[in-house]
Amino acid sequence: MGSVSGDIHKFRTGDVDAAARIWERYASRLTRLATTRLPNSLNSYLSGEDLASDALAVVLMGFKDGKWPGVQNRDHLWALLAKITYHRAFYEIKKAKAKKRPPLNAMVPLDDLNVPAEKPADIEVEAKEQFEKLIAQLGSHSSTLGAIALMLCDDFNQKDIAAKLGCSTKSVGRKIEIIKLKLEEILLRSIAEDPE
Repeated sequence: MGSVSGDIHKFRTGDVDAAARIWERYASRLTRLATTRLPNSLNSYLSGEDLASDALAVVLMGFKDGKWPGVQNRDHLWALLAKITYHRAFYEIKKAKAKKRPPLNAMVPLDDLNVPAEKPADIEVEAKEQFEKLIAQLGSHSSTLGAIALMLCDDFNQKDIAAKLGCSTKSVGRKIEIIKLKLEEILLRSIAEDPE
Protein backbone atom coordinates (compact mmCIF):
# COMPACT_ATOMS: atom_id res chain seq x y z
CA MET A 1 0.00 0.00 0.00
CA GLY A 2 1.45 3.37 -1.04
CA SER A 3 1.41 6.57 0.93
CA VAL A 4 -1.87 8.32 1.59
CA SER A 5 -0.37 11.60 0.35
CA GLY A 6 0.52 9.89 -2.93
CA ASP A 7 -2.94 8.34 -3.25
CA ILE A 8 -4.65 11.69 -2.62
CA HIS A 9 -2.51 13.30 -5.33
CA LYS A 10 -3.06 10.39 -7.73
CA PHE A 11 -6.82 10.48 -7.26
CA ARG A 12 -6.90 14.24 -7.85
CA THR A 13 -5.04 13.69 -11.11
CA GLY A 14 -7.43 10.99 -12.35
CA ASP A 15 -6.18 7.66 -10.91
CA VAL A 16 -9.44 5.98 -9.82
CA ASP A 17 -7.56 3.03 -8.31
CA ALA A 18 -6.26 5.43 -5.66
CA ALA A 19 -9.82 5.66 -4.29
CA ALA A 20 -9.84 1.91 -3.64
CA ARG A 21 -6.52 2.14 -1.82
CA ILE A 22 -7.80 5.01 0.32
CA TRP A 23 -10.96 3.00 1.13
CA GLU A 24 -8.87 -0.06 2.07
CA ARG A 25 -6.78 2.03 4.41
CA TYR A 26 -9.64 3.81 6.18
CA ALA A 27 -12.72 1.57 5.83
CA SER A 28 -12.56 -0.37 9.09
CA ARG A 29 -11.45 2.57 11.24
CA LEU A 30 -14.07 4.87 9.74
CA THR A 31 -16.77 2.20 10.06
CA ARG A 32 -15.93 1.77 13.77
CA LEU A 33 -16.14 5.52 14.28
CA ALA A 34 -19.49 5.72 12.48
CA THR A 35 -20.86 2.74 14.42
CA THR A 36 -20.04 4.43 17.74
CA ARG A 37 -21.98 7.51 16.64
CA LEU A 38 -25.17 5.67 15.58
CA PRO A 39 -27.76 4.56 18.13
CA ASN A 40 -28.92 0.94 17.91
CA SER A 41 -32.37 2.11 16.84
CA LEU A 42 -30.98 3.12 13.43
CA ASN A 43 -29.20 -0.19 12.79
CA SER A 44 -32.19 -1.66 10.95
CA TYR A 45 -31.72 0.64 7.98
CA LEU A 46 -28.32 2.32 8.38
CA SER A 47 -24.95 0.86 9.30
CA GLY A 48 -21.61 2.33 10.23
CA GLU A 49 -20.26 1.11 6.92
CA ASP A 50 -23.01 3.07 5.09
CA LEU A 51 -21.93 6.26 6.83
CA ALA A 52 -18.25 5.50 6.25
CA SER A 53 -18.75 4.93 2.52
CA ASP A 54 -20.89 8.09 2.29
CA ALA A 55 -18.15 10.11 3.97
CA LEU A 56 -15.51 8.74 1.61
CA ALA A 57 -17.74 9.44 -1.41
CA VAL A 58 -18.22 13.04 -0.27
CA VAL A 59 -14.46 13.49 0.14
CA LEU A 60 -13.63 11.90 -3.21
CA MET A 61 -16.25 13.97 -5.01
CA GLY A 62 -14.85 17.04 -3.28
CA PHE A 63 -11.34 16.16 -4.42
CA LYS A 64 -12.63 15.85 -8.00
CA ASP A 65 -14.28 19.27 -7.69
CA GLY A 66 -11.09 20.84 -6.37
CA LYS A 67 -12.28 21.14 -2.76
CA TRP A 68 -10.04 20.78 0.26
CA PRO A 69 -6.69 21.61 -1.35
CA GLY A 70 -5.21 21.70 2.15
CA VAL A 71 -5.86 17.97 2.62
CA GLN A 72 -2.48 16.60 1.67
CA ASN A 73 -1.64 13.81 4.11
CA ARG A 74 -3.17 11.01 6.19
CA ASP A 75 -3.76 13.19 9.26
CA HIS A 76 -5.63 15.81 7.24
CA LEU A 77 -7.62 13.13 5.43
CA TRP A 78 -8.55 11.31 8.64
CA ALA A 79 -9.68 14.54 10.29
CA LEU A 80 -11.85 15.38 7.27
CA LEU A 81 -13.33 11.86 7.04
CA ALA A 82 -14.04 11.82 10.78
CA LYS A 83 -15.68 15.24 10.65
CA ILE A 84 -17.92 14.31 7.72
CA THR A 85 -18.82 10.96 9.31
CA TYR A 86 -19.69 12.68 12.58
CA HIS A 87 -21.87 15.23 10.77
CA ARG A 88 -23.60 12.52 8.71
CA ALA A 89 -24.37 10.53 11.86
CA PHE A 90 -25.72 13.63 13.57
CA TYR A 91 -27.89 14.39 10.53
CA GLU A 92 -29.27 10.82 10.39
CA ILE A 93 -30.08 10.85 14.11
CA LYS A 94 -31.80 14.22 13.79
CA LYS A 95 -33.77 13.00 10.75
CA ALA A 96 -34.86 9.84 12.58
CA LYS A 97 -35.97 11.83 15.63
CA ALA A 98 -37.98 14.21 13.44
CA LYS A 99 -39.85 11.27 11.89
CA LYS A 100 -40.86 10.04 15.34
CA ARG A 101 -42.40 13.32 16.46
CA PRO A 102 -46.17 13.50 16.25
CA PRO A 103 -47.70 16.65 14.73
CA LEU A 104 -48.02 19.45 17.23
CA ASN A 105 -51.80 19.16 17.35
CA ALA A 106 -51.87 15.35 17.57
CA MET A 107 -53.16 13.62 20.65
CA VAL A 108 -50.88 10.78 21.67
CA PRO A 109 -52.35 8.20 24.06
CA LEU A 110 -50.11 7.60 27.03
CA ASP A 111 -50.07 3.87 26.25
CA ASP A 112 -48.39 4.61 22.89
CA LEU A 113 -45.47 6.49 24.37
CA ASN A 114 -42.23 4.58 24.09
CA VAL A 115 -40.60 4.99 27.45
CA PRO A 116 -37.04 3.70 27.25
CA ALA A 117 -35.88 1.20 29.82
CA GLU A 118 -33.76 2.69 32.54
CA LYS A 119 -30.08 2.87 31.68
CA PRO A 120 -27.60 1.32 34.07
CA ALA A 121 -26.41 3.85 36.60
CA ASP A 122 -22.76 3.48 35.55
CA ILE A 123 -23.58 4.66 32.01
CA GLU A 124 -25.44 7.67 33.38
CA VAL A 125 -22.55 8.48 35.71
CA GLU A 126 -20.04 8.16 32.87
CA ALA A 127 -22.18 10.30 30.56
CA LYS A 128 -22.54 12.96 33.27
CA GLU A 129 -18.77 12.94 33.89
CA GLN A 130 -18.06 13.26 30.15
CA PHE A 131 -20.57 16.10 29.82
CA GLU A 132 -19.10 17.96 32.80
CA LYS A 133 -15.60 17.47 31.39
CA LEU A 134 -16.73 18.86 28.04
CA ILE A 135 -18.36 21.91 29.66
CA ALA A 136 -15.21 22.45 31.74
CA GLN A 137 -13.11 22.38 28.55
CA LEU A 138 -15.41 24.97 27.01
CA GLY A 139 -15.31 26.97 30.23
CA SER A 140 -11.51 26.99 30.16
CA HIS A 141 -11.74 29.11 27.00
CA SER A 142 -14.42 31.38 28.49
CA SER A 143 -16.87 30.94 31.34
CA THR A 144 -19.50 32.47 29.05
CA LEU A 145 -19.06 29.65 26.51
CA GLY A 146 -19.68 27.04 29.19
CA ALA A 147 -22.75 28.92 30.45
CA ILE A 148 -24.18 29.27 26.94
CA ALA A 149 -23.59 25.58 26.22
CA LEU A 150 -25.48 24.65 29.38
CA MET A 151 -28.37 26.96 28.46
CA LEU A 152 -28.52 25.45 24.97
CA CYS A 153 -28.77 22.01 26.57
CA ASP A 154 -31.69 23.32 28.61
CA ASP A 155 -33.47 24.38 25.37
CA PHE A 156 -32.89 28.11 25.74
CA ASN A 157 -32.96 29.95 22.40
CA GLN A 158 -30.56 32.72 21.37
CA LYS A 159 -32.97 35.46 22.40
CA ASP A 160 -33.46 33.96 25.89
CA ILE A 161 -29.72 33.47 26.35
CA ALA A 162 -29.02 37.05 25.27
CA ALA A 163 -31.60 38.35 27.75
CA LYS A 164 -30.18 36.21 30.55
CA LEU A 165 -26.58 37.31 29.84
CA GLY A 166 -27.45 40.92 29.04
CA CYS A 167 -25.95 40.94 25.56
CA SER A 168 -27.13 40.96 21.93
CA THR A 169 -28.46 37.92 20.08
CA LYS A 170 -25.70 38.48 17.49
CA SER A 171 -23.11 38.16 20.25
CA VAL A 172 -24.74 34.94 21.44
CA GLY A 173 -24.83 33.66 17.84
CA ARG A 174 -21.09 34.29 17.46
CA LYS A 175 -20.41 32.52 20.73
CA ILE A 176 -22.53 29.54 19.64
CA GLU A 177 -20.41 29.30 16.48
CA ILE A 178 -17.28 29.36 18.67
CA ILE A 179 -18.79 26.61 20.85
CA LYS A 180 -19.43 24.48 17.75
CA LEU A 181 -15.83 24.97 16.58
CA LYS A 182 -14.44 24.19 20.04
CA LEU A 183 -16.59 21.05 20.36
CA GLU A 184 -15.49 19.90 16.92
CA GLU A 185 -11.86 20.57 17.87
CA ILE A 186 -12.29 18.59 21.12
CA LEU A 187 -13.98 15.74 19.22
CA LEU A 188 -11.27 15.55 16.58
CA ARG A 189 -8.58 15.69 19.26
CA SER A 190 -10.24 12.83 21.16
CA ILE A 191 -10.50 10.79 17.94
CA ALA A 192 -6.83 11.44 17.15
CA GLU A 193 -5.80 10.42 20.68
CA ASP A 194 -7.88 7.23 20.59
CA PRO A 195 -8.47 6.21 16.94
CA GLU A 196 -9.54 2.70 17.86
